[in-house]
Amino acid sequence: MLKNTWILNFSLFILQIFTSSKALDVTQYGAIGDGVTDDSQAFLRAWEAVCSGIGDEKLIVPAGMTFMLQPLKFQGSCKSTPIFVQILGNLVASSRGKWKGDKDQWILFADIEGLVVEGNGEINGQGSSWWEHSSRPTALKFKSCNNLRLSGLTHIDSPMAHIHINGCNGVTISNLRINAPESSPNTDGIDIAASTNVIIQDCVIGTGDDCIAINSGTANIRISGIDCGPGHGISIGSLGKDGETASVENVCVQNCNFRGTTNGARIKTWPGGSGYARMITFHGITLDNVENPIIIDQHYNGGDSDKTKDDKSSAVEVSKVVYSNFVGTSKSEYGVDFRCSERVPCTEIFMRDVRIETASSGSGQVAQGQCLNVRGVSTLAVPGLECLALSTDMFSVPESSEQTCMLPQSVQPNTLPIQQEPLWVYASGGKRLRVYNASQFCRMAKRPQILPDIENGPPLQRPEFLLPIPEPWYAWLVPLILVANFVTFVSTMYVNDCPSRSKDCVLFNILGRLSFQPLKENLLLGPSLSTLRKLGALEKRRVQAGDKWRIVSCIWLHGGLLHLIVNMISLLCIGMRLEQEFGFLRIGTLYMISGIGGSIVSCLMDIRGERISVGASGALFGLLGAMLSELITNWSIYEDKCTSLMTLILITLLNVTVGFLPHVDDSAHGGGFLAGFFLGFVLLLRPQYGYVSSKCIPPGFIVKHKKSKHKCYQHFLRFLSVAILLAGSPMRPITAVRMSIIEEWQQKKKGYKNCRGRHTAVFLPSTVVYHRSKEKGP
Repeated sequence: MLKNTWILNFSLFILQIFTSSKALDVTQYGAIGDGVTDDSQAFLRAWEAVCSGIGDEKLIVPAGMTFMLQPLKFQGSCKSTPIFVQILGNLVASSRGKWKGDKDQWILFADIEGLVVEGNGEINGQGSSWWEHSSRPTALKFKSCNNLRLSGLTHIDSPMAHIHINGCNGVTISNLRINAPESSPNTDGIDIAASTNVIIQDCVIGTGDDCIAINSGTANIRISGIDCGPGHGISIGSLGKDGETASVENVCVQNCNFRGTTNGARIKTWPGGSGYARMITFHGITLDNVENPIIIDQHYNGGDSDKTKDDKSSAVEVSKVVYSNFVGTSKSEYGVDFRCSERVPCTEIFMRDVRIETASSGSGQVAQGQCLNVRGVSTLAVPGLECLALSTDMFSVPESSEQTCMLPQSVQPNTLPIQQEPLWVYASGGKRLRVYNASQFCRMAKRPQILPDIENGPPLQRPEFLLPIPEPWYAWLVPLILVANFVTFVSTMYVNDCPSRSKDCVLFNILGRLSFQPLKENLLLGPSLSTLRKLGALEKRRVQAGDKWRIVSCIWLHGGLLHLIVNMISLLCIGMRLEQEFGFLRIGTLYMISGIGGSIVSCLMDIRGERISVGASGALFGLLGAMLSELITNWSIYEDKCTSLMTLILITLLNVTVGFLPHVDDSAHGGGFLAGFFLGFVLLLRPQYGYVSSKCIPPGFIVKHKKSKHKCYQHFLRFLSVAILLAGSPMRPITAVRMSIIEEWQQKKKGYKNCRGRHTAVFLPSTVVYHRSKEKGP
């Protein structure tokens, strides 16, 4: 999967390089961009061209220019989709005295499918000339634009709301900056109405009214990473004005900051309305000197709470609202204020992990709370409310706030089909983990009874919880090992200094001192034998004489450039996947121990003591052996078991077969492979399929038939591998095979009469073995 994604991204990159762009610039259609001249008609001509299919469906407002615009309407539908509008320069509205045209909005995009508006430009509504008047236009409006994306822009000083989304489905808004004075009236940052599946994230908003307002007809709204202030916070509503039937549901606001705002998490409805606002979650909210941190007001009357009117009238029903993980300070003495209707009270209001203190006290004094006509449950909430029943159950909420916020966009909360798609799929190396819901893994039994609310409402439903999504490790150790090997090889060639030894150096004119030894001495484009011996090549007699460090140093030496390239390609193919799944510590340990094990076995098998070997064969074969043991020990979580096993066995047999050819250090191969194979059972153990950690189980649940973390055969293989490694058994089968081969060779011929030259290097995939001739030499 990762490989296919990389190939696709690379292909797109190459395509972008060799494909000429035909994007349209508004200056090509007569726009002046001096901030004074009216460029409206030039923008409309450019839009008509792009919408009709000219210019690769991309319109550019160039940087370094300011375009003054009268009210504009960019109308769809367009010939193709998506349509890109890249705003790099500045757009400035006409002042009120020079305004011409529609006073409802300044810039309108209507009936456009797949519209993308992005860039680092600025949209200035010139609102200061409007704010003292009652009739004012919205700066930027999107109407019936499905699959809309808006990002990167700065919006300042709108006459009224800065951005209005109406009748859209599938909207993503991100990385915006919206600024207006705190005193500017009704300058909402983002208004959403009659729209569904909207994501707003990572924006900085400071205005004179709501940072974000969610109005009637909206559903499936996800808001996160908002820095709000000054302003009136994030509001649901106002709803139900003039007897309106309102509907808002499935709203999640999480990980937001409110700084010096009038309100924090706010729900406001007019008396006399009808409909509902339900399934709303505010989670992970930070408060800094907020006047009304948490507020529900069913007596809203255009800015004030009017409780003088008949409380027996109808109202928008507010229910299933969760406030969780709130922390910070309140500017007023009240941190929580619930004012609900007597006829249509607020129900299923849940608070947990809330701590709000007063900012003025300076000594951590807890804020107060007040409520009217509210039913719900409070857990670990400060301030406490008498109208909410206390509960010690952390998960007394009918649906976890984290679950509501994290559900995929394509899955509607509380409407999951019976045959649902997995919530996440983890796939790597032929292995696929499908996770649907924690209830599939645990059978829940009895749980402590929850305290009922004061109105004896319906019993609360048991929440479900999700398993955490595993994130792959960031692979840095394997690339570091690769760099270290290349640096070591370059250093080796520098020390070798072939021109001082021979006149037949390979690539001398290009590499100079770093040139390679003549091919008759080293076919692999590398250094001389004496240089490798000097820098730490493995030689049994010198190890026995006290040079134990050679057991480690030989892992980092290569016989030549070809040897290095083949080994490093193998390292990347094998090591990167293992490090991403198991982390640098395990793979680093496995790599070093396997390499050392291969070196030790190589020395033990060198009966005649005439062999000098270099290479990373032991370490690389150790990783290969670890892959095989990882497949065996984690057998239960693989989907296509037989194919994965047969493929890995075939690769292993091919490499091992090559290792037994003459003049190849097969003992280093075998020693490293077996060391890695047994270490894999110890270091690469995964929990069995269906295991749920106790950390993922909510407090208060009693779990029956909980699966153990590992299966019995996994424990058996681990203990057996530890015993074998401690006993040193990996060396014995290699010793037997090696001794039989040596005896057979010694019977047929003595020495290595077929080797010519003073030193001969024989190379096969990962190990170079040098044999000394009978002639004297270094």
